[in-house]
Amino acid sequence: MNSKALTIVKKKAIAFKKYIQTKDGNDYMTYCKLRNKSRKATRNAMKDYEKQIATEVKNNPKAFHKYVNSKTKVKTGISELEWNGKIAISDQEKSETLNDFFINVFTTEDLINIPTCEQHVVHSHLDAMQVTEDEVTKKLQKLNPNKSAGPDGIHPRILKECATSLTVPLTKIFNKPISTGIVPTSWKQATVTPIFKKGSRKAPGNYRPLSLTSV
Repeated sequence: MNSKALTIVKKKAIAFKKYIQTKDGNDYMTYCKLRNKSRKATRNAMKDYEKQIATEVKNNPKAFHKYVNSKTKVKTGISELEWNGKIAISDQEKSETLNDFFINVFTTEDLINIPTCEQHVVHSHLDAMQVTEDEVTKKLQKLNPNKSAGPDGIHPRILKECATSLTVPLTKIFNKPISTGIVPTSWKQATVTPIFKKGSRKAPGNYRPLSLTSV
């Protein structure tokens, strides 16, 4: 809905309420004209919206897929899962099954038999490192506003549009882990979503985990 179509729809609603109260023929004709005008305006708004999505499909494919999914009648989520002789039916059981499967297939690194690296002569040391405000500003301004927010709920559009105000506090926050050597726990958190690949939807191995971290 654009502003023009929304204005006409509101006028139509007001005209209909007036006709209900008066039951006058002229009021009914006024309502009919606004009804037809409203229908045309909303259809044109929809055409313009679809045209915009089609034009920006390369730069913003997420909006295209979101619109297509909204028009799809059949919603296919995660079906019942079968693994290790157990069937997961509820959402909690499905999430636990997928979590157990993903953990099971992760590579376990050998921390005992670590290979020995060759010694190299170091001519210059990186003794100190510091993030500058200019670097933070450039990173914020280059954020894609069409991306989703992470576990912290902070959308990249907010970070991008408020880059000037957020530069100083974010610079201090980024420099803190460098000086202390401690990464905040919230930076390690991620929202993991299972994405179906192919094959049977009942097999956990046919899903791949998509990890969404904080921007």
